[in-house]
Amino acid sequence: MSSRAAVATAGRKRPAKKKAAPRPKPAARTGVRDHAKIAEAFAASVLDGSFPAGKLLVAAVKRQAADLKRQGPSFPYVFDVEIGAKACRFLELLPHVDGPKARENCVLEPWQVWAVVAAYSWVAKVTRYPRFRRLTLFVAKGQGKTFLAAGLALHCLATGTFSEKIYSAATTRDQAGLSFQTARMMLNFRPDVRDHFGLVVEQHQIVRPESGSHFKPISSEANSAEGKIPAFILEDEIHAHKTRDLHDNLRSMAAKVPYSRQVVISTAGFDMSPQAIGYEVFGYARDILLGTVTDDSQFALIIDADRELDPWTPETWRMANPNLGVSIDEIEVANEANEARQRPSKQPSFFTKRLNWWVQSASAWMDLDAWDKCLDKEMRIEDFGTDPAFIGIDLAQTRDLCAKVKVFTRHAEDGQRQYFVFSKGYLPGLSPTLRDGNDSLRVWARGGHLQLTPGTSMEPTRYILPEILEDLDRHPGSEVCLDPWGAVALVQELTANGYENQVVQIRQGAKTQSAPMQELEAATLDGRVHHTGDPLLRWCVGNVIAVSDRNGNVAPNRESDGKKIDCAVALINALVRAMLGMEPAYSDGRGLSEL
Repeated sequence: MSSRAAVATAGRKRPAKKKAAPRPKPAARTGVRDHAKIAEAFAASVLDGSFPAGKLLVAAVKRQAADLKRQGPSFPYVFDVEIGAKACRFLELLPHVDGPKARENCVLEPWQVWAVVAAYSWVAKVTRYPRFRRLTLFVAKGQGKTFLAAGLALHCLATGTFSEKIYSAATTRDQAGLSFQTARMMLNFRPDVRDHFGLVVEQHQIVRPESGSHFKPISSEANSAEGKIPAFILEDEIHAHKTRDLHDNLRSMAAKVPYSRQVVISTAGFDMSPQAIGYEVFGYARDILLGTVTDDSQFALIIDADRELDPWTPETWRMANPNLGVSIDEIEVANEANEARQRPSKQPSFFTKRLNWWVQSASAWMDLDAWDKCLDKEMRIEDFGTDPAFIGIDLAQTRDLCAKVKVFTRHAEDGQRQYFVFSKGYLPGLSPTLRDGNDSLRVWARGGHLQLTPGTSMEPTRYILPEILEDLDRHPGSEVCLDPWGAVALVQELTANGYENQVVQIRQGAKTQSAPMQELEAATLDGRVHHTGDPLLRWCVGNVIAVSDRNGNVAPNRESDGKKIDCAVALINALVRAMLGMEPAYSDGRGLSEL
């Protein structure tokens, strides 16, 4: 710069730097909550028994109390309660997104406050990194898991400074997106919170440009877990994971960041097999709480009812549902318990969702006492004249039991549908089932309930087809309802005999069989089923175990090869159509129909 220019500008003032507009503060909460004292009071109530807690919740509180006493020069962690309290205060800035309190700010329940404070307040003395790299929470359905999951993910996004990458993960896209969509709705309902923390809500991610952070859902469907370096991973409903691949990938991802957290939030599930990753994660958390495993890097919280308790009492429900009367309606739980108590097929769902109990994937299906009460000694096949029937067929394997069950329907005076059942079994006389099986099979054969056919294998077109054709001739308009597996030759013969439009192929599995199983169970309990007391059919019905999926749908299965269920499956196949109350025979000329 020339000297003249320097003199000319010497007296000028530099223009003031324009200040950024201050971010709006979140709406003030009514009152100030001392989350440290709330957590302390909750722990005391668990230990003195004033809060109904199961053994594993008591163990979690005792573990926390023991860790507080361990603090000292030799213990590498310190409990800074303000860290957990800040996380609670952040969560209480966020609103409920559904239900009667939608758009209202959440007020954490005492157990939730304790969980967040206990999980988040422990940090390493030197680095101040989190002590608990993994957080595992198993709690019954409806206790606010999704709110906690979404809120904690947003907390990491909003308060981090290290370009955090946050992911909600599940085995399917829909499940992975639940917590993410909840987080989006929270911020859309609270723009003051969103803007204060500089968050930008997009369709498929939430970003914080200031720190270069983002929050996205991922699933295993597109191997989208590969190559990520996360600061926070939320793993939702691990009980539904069919393989361990996603969990193991997430675990290896989290190991790349020394301050990362992997949070597993789930209910109990149905698969207790050794290869089930959900039950493995649950079992490890349980062992930590019981003291059989020592792991200072994992926070474990399991809120369930003690297994030795009566599952049908309100005291047991309260133990597993800390939000009973808050986010869970007591009357509805009582209604569900009443139904499950009377219908065994409903019990697995009630135990997992309401009591947070793991159960085997299958459970007993039929109440045989109720089945026996449906015996109709006066019922004869002649009573139905030429009425159309639903003829259920289960061919099983050629060397094993096969079954044919005819079901007629009528309506009682009160309008309810009644089912009249006639069953027959077929078994090769030299089959391994008869040689090595239940001695009752021979007794039932002598009584005419089981037809033994020559040789070691069954020929359906030779022994079962003639009887089906006789039934179709005697009961015009009847339908043959069968599992297409192994039935190609039988279907071809029925078609060749002009019965193509009266064959319905029934797909096996919960999608098709759940509704008729539930109807048969309900009709049996109501006394709307009528049977002749066939012992083979009773045995098969008693052998059925109901395999439940995550939605509470059921399908028939058996515990072992020796416990046959073929007659029951044939009955269920017939009820797929019979329960609809339709005229049996198709008349639209569509040919073979498939359900």
